[in-house]
Amino acid sequence: MIPEELKEYAQWVCWKIIGRDAKRIKLPITPRTGKGARANDPLTWTTYEEATNRAWQYDGIGFFFSEYDEFVGIDIDHCIGPDGALSDLARGLIEKSGSYAEISQSGTGVHIIVKGKLSKPGFRTKTIEVYQANRYFAMTGNAIGAPVIKDAQELLDEIEEKIRKEREEKEQKRQENSTRQVLTTKVRHLDDETLLTKLFQQKNGSVIKLLYEGMDAKYGNTSEDDLYFCWCVNARNGNDLDQTDRIFRSSGRMRKKWDERHYANGDTYGYQTLLKSRAK
Repeated sequence: MIPEELKEYAQWVCWKIIGRDAKRIKLPITPRTGKGARANDPLTWTTYEEATNRAWQYDGIGFFFSEYDEFVGIDIDHCIGPDGALSDLARGLIEKSGSYAEISQSGTGVHIIVKGKLSKPGFRTKTIEVYQANRYFAMTGNAIGAPVIKDAQELLDEIEEKIRKEREEKEQKRQENSTRQVLTTKVRHLDDETLLTKLFQQKNGSVIKLLYEGMDAKYGNTSEDDLYFCWCVNARNGNDLDQTDRIFRSSGRMRKKWDERHYANGDTYGYQTLLKSRAK
């Protein structure tokens, strides 16, 4: 039940299992030489006919995805239950793609092969792997539905966007945890209200009060005054950046920009301002 389209490409190999238990891997083999096949070397691949003719010497046949073809492979592990039922994820992707799908060699996973392009050779998460190059599938031909490969660019775009958002959310949580757990160097001794009262009473208190109310009263530059205001708070609370962040958010200076990413590494404007404002 392997699609005829795939059989036309000389991107086939055999494979054999090496290792035991958790260390078992499916090693791709060049049938005519018996040596290991490589993802970046098409000379180690062969035709479908040669791979199937020599398959009896090994554990199965496989197909390498290449940047020179239009195929993309979607791999979903552990998505078939003991009763043979597909997970919601696997069923949904098969239905949306309408393309060739097969039960994997383990009997508990699914391969889906579609036509389309990714922005990079591949993606991998805890639940799904997607590849258009530098990867091979151990093919079984144990098809779910018809052996026809269809264009699914819209679906691939959806998958990429979902993965991108998940990674951004994970990075944002990491940054937030870093601010709370790493950057706070001293425990504060005053509650927010008391600390603000102390700030307004000190020598430059009138300026700090105007800054707190949202005025650019120190340098006349919003970003520089954000930094100065945070520095004044940190000088009072011993660089308790959690408290400084909370006070800033309660002030007239708080605006949407505080939580926007402004740096190539994903840092927000507020996060970097807190970093720069630590008092010495």
